[in-house]
Amino acid sequence: MKKTRIFITGIAGFLGSHLAKWALSNNYEVLGADNLSLGHKKNIPKGVQFYEYDILDLEKNNLYLKDVDIVFHSAGYPYDNFSLYSPFKVVQNTFSTTASVLSASISNHVKRFIYCSSMSRYGDNKSPFTEDMSPKPLTPYAVAKTAGENLIKSLAQAHDFEYVICIPHNIFGPQQVYNDPYRNAVSLIANQMLNNKPPLIYGDGAQKRAFTPVQDLIPLFPKLLFWEKAKNQTINIGPDEEVINLNDLIKILNGILSKNLKPFYKPFRQQEVKTAICSAKKSRELLGYKKAISLKTALKELVGWIQQQGPSYFSYHQKPEIDKDYFPVNWKQKIL
Repeated sequence: MKKTRIFITGIAGFLGSHLAKWALSNNYEVLGADNLSLGHKKNIPKGVQFYEYDILDLEKNNLYLKDVDIVFHSAGYPYDNFSLYSPFKVVQNTFSTTASVLSASISNHVKRFIYCSSMSRYGDNKSPFTEDMSPKPLTPYAVAKTAGENLIKSLAQAHDFEYVICIPHNIFGPQQVYNDPYRNAVSLIANQMLNNKPPLIYGDGAQKRAFTPVQDLIPLFPKLLFWEKAKNQTINIGPDEEVINLNDLIKILNGILSKNLKPFYKPFRQQEVKTAICSAKKSRELLGYKKAISLKTALKELVGWIQQQGPSYFSYHQKPEIDKDYFPVNWKQKIL
């Protein structure tokens, strides 16, 4: 019997590599692409048919998506606030890549296309964000993610394929990049503290979030990929429990690390949303979502994994297209 073939974009990244591991362990055939600009080859589990190329390349997408049943599109440039200063690069690697993979998926008769959108689509809507809210993107990254959703819906009407738009938010856990200063707040803060550095907070630290351990997402993979209930749905993926502000997150990490590092504060970044929490009601009702692990336990696992890898100094590898006086201080002065 022919195995179901799953193609994962961004397979060397955080979410893509976790999906690949799950899919292989459940006897699916796994293929994937990554240009390794943000991901790491060591994340790709053995058994994956891996193609190293840039998914902007439509010709290669058409070649490698032959006989694929399901596409899980998790690749992109997850630089929300940074996209205000590098709109061209971020939009190209978020929206144009989606258009290329989607075109090849339709040409190759892929049955279902799963798209990882972003909580930033909601902008400054009132929390908790629900899927029926009109998107109010505030950054070029959020605009590109929202445009990707609209493109998928438009083409699904024309070409009759299944899609799922999932909105994972504030995910953290093992295999996540922790030395990229432009993303991944939880991992960045943990890395700073493991380096015995006081953690940097933009604003007053009262920003409220509900962080998502990657362990919460793994049980949802088969439902997103195969369930009829998920077909043509837009679904928040992550908790609306254990809401916490950044100051209290640092207190928990201090307890785990037996430290007493006080954060230092810099002005709010432009267009940062103070309270950003997604409702999990639809996910609970449609997919049976429930928290798999407590926030504190997941933070302990993340800290242990970073300790195993070795804490690292930040790598300021992205050069902004637009350099203004109000460019966030850490990115400008490289103070961490």
